[in-house]
Amino acid sequence: MRTIPSSELIINADGSIFHLHLKPEQLADIVILVGDPGRVAMIAEYFEEKECEVANREFLTVTGTYKGKRMTVMSTGIGIGNIDICVTELDALANIDFETRQVKPEFRQLTLVRLGTSGAIQRDIEVGEVVFARTSLGFDGLLSYYAGRDSVCDLALEKAFELYPDIKTVVVAHLYGTPAKVDEIKRMCDAHGAIIIEDAAESLGATYKGMQTGRFGDFSAISFNGNKIITGSSGGMLLTDSYDAACKVRKWSTQSRENAPWYQHEELGYNYRMSNVIAGVVRGQLPYLEEHIAQKKAIYMRYKTGLADLPITMNTYDEENSEPNFWLSCMMIDEDVMCKQVRGEQEALYVTEKGKTCPTEILETLAKYNAEGRPIWKPMHMQPIYRMNPFITREGNGRARTNAYIAGGARGTDGKPLDVGMDIFNRGLCLPSDNKMTPQQQDAVIEIIRSCFDV
Repeated sequence: MRTIPSSELIINADGSIFHLHLKPEQLADIVILVGDPGRVAMIAEYFEEKECEVANREFLTVTGTYKGKRMTVMSTGIGIGNIDICVTELDALANIDFETRQVKPEFRQLTLVRLGTSGAIQRDIEVGEVVFARTSLGFDGLLSYYAGRDSVCDLALEKAFELYPDIKTVVVAHLYGTPAKVDEIKRMCDAHGAIIIEDAAESLGATYKGMQTGRFGDFSAISFNGNKIITGSSGGMLLTDSYDAACKVRKWSTQSRENAPWYQHEELGYNYRMSNVIAGVVRGQLPYLEEHIAQKKAIYMRYKTGLADLPITMNTYDEENSEPNFWLSCMMIDEDVMCKQVRGEQEALYVTEKGKTCPTEILETLAKYNAEGRPIWKPMHMQPIYRMNPFITREGNGRARTNAYIAGGARGTDGKPLDVGMDIFNRGLCLPSDNKMTPQQQDAVIEIIRSCFDV
């Protein structure tokens, strides 16, 4: 375990942290943050008992009890820099052992309550009224964020709008039949005047808050390709509430013919119509959609149970708001049990290590038993055709972050992989998921996977 050096964690001679002058035992689980030191006394006067009062520069802290609950009230001063100092040192006080300078094995959770004043922020809020916010989105430029930030907004999408404010279209893909975070994405798109094109190709029958995917976008696409949960061997559907848009698409898909007795074309068209035969095959299968979803879910749950003790993660979903169609069951191998793996444009190599494995080894082993798995879909920005185009991470453009003099680039300031898509591609794979697979066949697949971990 890494020992944090004194250059990163400064501890005063009396055992307190550098700026706040607090010791770990002086910090309560509930922390009230105010800007002005004068307001600390205004709040602390309601404490039934005061344990300690510590002051250093603009940082004034009082810990005590209110109605039997232990809490700390602290002034941060004004500005992002001061707030960053406070939140970072609070995290250190809660989760670092000051004697060993190592992160504690179990994290301690703090509840931060920010109190302050502002002008009337909406017309229906009178001056002097008290306003409570359920969730804070964090402060621009602040390295640490209040809990809930990641569930409220997608940081990469947020950064994309910041870098490309003129972009007015966002494509949302419900990958492998798992609904995306629709509310958060839609809220951001609405704020920037962007429309949503919903890629529901893989998610027919999946629901988000009780509504089927394909109904959230201004335009949505569903696929009936040969490997989908409902198939016509090819073809698909475009969904929209716009009559004019539907008419335009019908025109484009039938060679853009004009209303004339001969072939008259005033704009480029295509021959993308679905044949009547394919449409009939699709309609014949639709009554069995719920049955197919139940079969796919059973496959997913058997994998989840059979691989539960392995260092892997099955494709996750928001169990409170979403119900996937479980089209493909996928897994991702934990970083610390990944053996060395290198992928080129068409080939992959790996080095076997005891107790470790990688997607390539598992897929090759499955293939020996005539069981077909696949790599996770390769992200668009990794495709050769787009190698010269920028792609956006939560910290900005992911291209050209390193050179001969700058190391790193693979991880963000939070220590997590910066290119999330690449990380999932490197460590993930799609498992055999055909709904005609028997439980016995799936048990054999599970045993093959376990053997790759030497379990």
